Amino acid sequence: GSPALKAGIQAGDVIVAWDGHEVDNPTTLSRLVATTPIDSKVQVVIWRESKELTLEVIVGRRPAQLGR
Repeated sequence: GSPALKAGIQAGDVIVAWDGHEVDNPTTLSRLVATTPIDSKVQVVIWRESKELTLEVIVGRRPAQLGR
């Protein structure tokens, strides 16, 4: 039920761009996601099976934030 799963991101996918910003490592991705407002729709470019795909993700809350 995670936002990534709902958007179609699968285990093994490599995220190469988040909302127009290049993702070169996990820290960059974490920072980009953390600064994106909840419920925003963003374009995510992934690399899967030697192909580049663009998916739309609706940003949700992290599980630790759900009770707040």
